[in-house]
Amino acid sequence: MISDKAFISDRVVIGKNCRIYNFASIGNPPQWKGNYEDLGNLVIIKDNVEIREFVTINAPTTGITSIDANCLLMANSHVGHDTQIANDVILGVGCALSGFVTIEAYSYLGLNSTIHQYCRFPAYSCLGANSFFKSDISVPGLIWVGCPAEPVKVNL
Repeated sequence: MISDKAFISDRVVIGKNCRIYNFASIGNPPQWKGNYEDLGNLVIIKDNVEIREFVTINAPTTGITSIDANCLLMANSHVGHDTQIANDVILGVGCALSGFVTIEAYSYLGLNSTIHQYCRFPAYSCLGANSFFKSDISVPGLIWVGCPAEPVKVNL
């Protein structure tokens, strides 16, 4: 199901069984101040992805912006250019992912959480509501909380 009120650029490839709700905007040019040449780079959305109302997903500056299978992007979340989201990730309402971000599999990002550009969020991890993540630590399976986010316990 793809809403007729969603904007989807011709540079977007969408897998099977995806649901895209009203006023989502997918594939617009990147919000990027650096050198950018529109090379027709793609946004790839794999199977069984649910994209709720007012989600924005920017086209990449180079390469691909991708969302792997079985992800849920709740309302008002933003996926910046050149971002890679692995399988089974959930973005809570209002999440913001800057450009060049990688979210590893089975992670959960809480309400209004933010990930800084050029960061990798580890697999099986949780980022608490209103938290700001800017780290290069790649230990999987932790719960991160705060601004800046710090690991507080193992994610069981």
